[in-house]
Amino acid sequence: MTPHPKAADTPEKESFLLAILNQSPTPMLAFEPLHDGQGTIDDFRVNFANGAAERMTFMSLADMRKVSLLQTCPSAGPLGLIDRLVHVVKSGEEVRDEIYVDFLDVWIDVSVTPLARGFVATLLDITARKRAEAELEERGRRLQGVLDASMNGIITYVAVRAQSKDGKQGSIVDFQFQTINRAAMNVLGLTENPVGMNMLSLFPSLIAHDFFDQYIDVVETGNPLRFETDYSDGKGAEGWYDVAVAKLDDGFVITFNDMTYLKNAKQVEQQQTELVNSVLDGAINSIIAYEAIRDPASGVICDFKIILANPAAEHYLERLGTELIGQKLLTLYPEELDMGLMARYVNTVETGQPFRTEAFYQDTATWIDLSGSKLGDGLVVTFSDITINKQAALELTQQAEFVSKLLDGSLNGVMSNDPVYDDQGVLIDLRILSANQAAELYLGSSECDLVGKNLLELYPQHIDMGLFAMYERVLRTKQPERMEAYHRADVEVWLDSSATPLDGDGLVISFIDITERKKAQRQADTLIGELRKSNANLEQFAYVASHDLQEPLRKVMAFGDILQKQYSSLLDETGADMIRRMQSAAERMQILIRDLLTFSRVTSNSDEFCPVDLSAVVRDVLTDLDTTVIEKGARAEIDSLPTIKGDALQWRQLFQNLLSNALKFTRAETIPHIRITYTKVNTPEPGFATLVPVDLLTLAYHRIDVSDNGIGFESQYAEQIFQLFQRLHTRSHYTGTGIGLSIVQKVVENHRGYIQAQGRPGEGSVFTILLPIGNV
Repeated sequence: MTPHPKAADTPEKESFLLAILNQSPTPMLAFEPLHDGQGTIDDFRVNFANGAAERMTFMSLADMRKVSLLQTCPSAGPLGLIDRLVHVVKSGEEVRDEIYVDFLDVWIDVSVTPLARGFVATLLDITARKRAEAELEERGRRLQGVLDASMNGIITYVAVRAQSKDGKQGSIVDFQFQTINRAAMNVLGLTENPVGMNMLSLFPSLIAHDFFDQYIDVVETGNPLRFETDYSDGKGAEGWYDVAVAKLDDGFVITFNDMTYLKNAKQVEQQQTELVNSVLDGAINSIIAYEAIRDPASGVICDFKIILANPAAEHYLERLGTELIGQKLLTLYPEELDMGLMARYVNTVETGQPFRTEAFYQDTATWIDLSGSKLGDGLVVTFSDITINKQAALELTQQAEFVSKLLDGSLNGVMSNDPVYDDQGVLIDLRILSANQAAELYLGSSECDLVGKNLLELYPQHIDMGLFAMYERVLRTKQPERMEAYHRADVEVWLDSSATPLDGDGLVISFIDITERKKAQRQADTLIGELRKSNANLEQFAYVASHDLQEPLRKVMAFGDILQKQYSSLLDETGADMIRRMQSAAERMQILIRDLLTFSRVTSNSDEFCPVDLSAVVRDVLTDLDTTVIEKGARAEIDSLPTIKGDALQWRQLFQNLLSNALKFTRAETIPHIRITYTKVNTPEPGFATLVPVDLLTLAYHRIDVSDNGIGFESQYAEQIFQLFQRLHTRSHYTGTGIGLSIVQKVVENHRGYIQAQGRPGEGSVFTILLPIGNV
């Protein structure tokens, strides 16, 4: 804050200071505040003015004191000048501002300093400077208006140079925008005026395009630059531009014109030309353009001259060489006059009506498909050799006759049909289009009587037989179906019928009478049912017999034990021996009955099958045979076996019998070695061709081999050993009833599998089991 000057000590001193102020060339005014009724400052009034101020305002101090600041300058209130002056008085802060005095029409640079209760204003007339600045701004606006009116982009840049330590001018490191017109901003995609910004900050890609170095060369050498460029910076400047660059002081002016449309137009024209040439060059059809040759006197067309021919036409007419241009039509093909083609060409030129026809050239035995359309005072003819197509059509006709004969030779009745729909699109019938001889014979009608008729009108029983519903599904789903249909009126009828959709909306029906086969099948099913009932009775009989025989046998063995224990002392050696023989026979009979009962209980009921872990089953069986294994020192090697769907108890019986036999039928002084291996096979080995049905040879199977190094057997007994009660050795050498392997075979068959035995005397035996994967 500037301190207030002290009051003059004497009148002489005060007069001296006033004289000095009056002699000052700078206008100075002192203002005192004016208050409203509430004591608030709301205006100011001059209480001192030096001579310079009086001269500037053309008013004396006395006149100035008659009016307040707001009366002199009414705009001081709305512009906030009064509020700022009040702030100076209250805060003691100095302010400086430029204000326009409207009643004097001058611009004043005002410096305000607080003084006592008011302030001192020092004035400087800056009207000339302000008017000069306004003129410059107006010139700038006019220049910018001229630039913005230009359709070319215009930008001026000034060089930005590096600082040089020796004070010399440094190298150019960038350029700064000085002016830019609206067209340039639109092309460059700028939304804000970049004046004052550096070029590379907005367009760093200019370095990569080598433009920046070219601009530097223009500034440093003064050589102007002119070029066309296909430019894109990803910010809007994209397209073809005609660019001119010229030095301007320490910078340059660049003018560019968007010529993208012109370039695109030329490119489109070039592409269209290339496209037409490509179409002509790549066309399979021959294309020839003709120009009419007219009689000078009458103006009537008398011939045509070739003005253009594509490579296909030149190749087709290669016998004439490649110089087709300029050739006359009737010179090349005089026969076209008699064929009527010349008249067609003339009519197209004169009327503008295009044509298309087929023509046969006898000298070359070729067929041509050709068409023509008017082009100026001539026409364009497009043609292709259709000789092969004609031959193919002939072959198709012959093939159709062959197919017809083939269908007529078929045992199946075959009919083609079109669907008949009602107004709601619901299938209501089929219209017969054709029928082979088998269909005619079966239906008792000729093809003439069938074709064009509706199927249900002739044979309504197709609805009750369910056939019409199948036809509807096939037409809807476009998937073929086949079914056996039954109908009984006076006689029963079975049909094996199939329906196949055609590519359009048609249907082919094929059928054959299988009534006799169905009757034979029904008789066979009856016999099979009776056989199953007989087998069930036999199994029941075996079960009851074996079960009921055990009771008297137990009594015989019990009484034999009593005789042996209580009365052995009363018997001689012969009697005791007879009792021992009786007991041995009874024990064998008991084992035989028990095995027979076990065999009768091995039944097949796949509905009760559940997952069976065969590895766990084998482990349990070996645990049961542990005593025998230890006694004989036997060694067992077991692969990891699969889990199948089956009957666990039956598989336990199977492995119990196979492993027991392997431990029973051993060679003296030979350690028993049992091996169980497992593999998956897609197709069984050739050796199984007699074991597995031919239609099942392609299935995937579980293969389980149970092998031993025992006594083996002759290969001729490979099937006999599975028969009930069959034994290959006497009872004195090996115990058993001959039922065990029969049980093994029955278990395998219950699981829809197959078993085969192989043996070599003195070497051992192998039992191979095949189980269909997924079918057990």
